[in-house]
Amino acid sequence: MIAKPFEPTDEQRWVIEQAGSAFISASPGAGTTRVMVERARSFLAADRQAAASPF
Repeated sequence: MIAKPFEPTDEQRWVIEQAGSAFISASPGAGTTRVMVERARSFLAADRQAAASPF
């Protein structure tokens, strides 16, 4: 089974890209877990880039 690509809403994209802490309040099924997973992936990718940078 191929999963459908995640297309975040403007609000979800803001949370994913927000630096620092974020408080999320949403109804069940609103995509909260997916947003948090994408947020974690974003932070991990930034950490990898920073670690790979020679400066």
